[in-house]
Amino acid sequence: MYFKSISVKKHDYRKSKEKENECSAERLFKLENGNNWNFFLRNKIKIDMSIKKIKTMKKLFLILVLLLQISAVFAQNQTEEPSSKKIIGNWYSDANRNIKWVFNPDGKVYNYNNDAFKVMYRYTISHSCQNNSDDNAEFITLMDKDGDEFCFKINAVNENKSGILSLINMNTMQPLLFVNNLNIQIPK
Repeated sequence: MYFKSISVKKHDYRKSKEKENECSAERLFKLENGNNWNFFLRNKIKIDMSIKKIKTMKKLFLILVLLLQISAVFAQNQTEEPSSKKIIGNWYSDANRNIKWVFNPDGKVYNYNNDAFKVMYRYTISHSCQNNSDDNAEFITLMDKDGDEFCFKINAVNENKSGILSLINMNTMQPLLFVNNLNIQIPK
């Protein structure tokens, strides 16, 4: 009987060893699964962060595209200055380069002949003058000190930086050409 108890003990010992091995295996499995779970969570976080970065970059890209389009629209609108600004400066008559008109931003134009002052006019630029009116055209009205008005239709003011001012005298319908640089030659 003593022998049986030993064998039983041996048997129990083996079972306990197997259980211990099973417990170690379970612990190892749990550790591995835990590590896999941690690995999965770490990678999921990395993937989530990457997705967030991609979404943020898409938003930034759209904002950049919108800003570029908006700036392009404003740049196109700002490239064309109004005639009232483009006309400022010295303009020499193409027919006689000794005649010079000097347009100032204060609404005054001075007329010179051979650099000798002749007369000063007040000028306004609008879509009408005297009996002429056109929403698509601009007119310049010159008024002398006596209140007499002279009306000119503006054809072009330094278009494409050509240096040419083209007017039509509305009383005589004659064209008048001016240049802002004495070296400019207007083809005839």
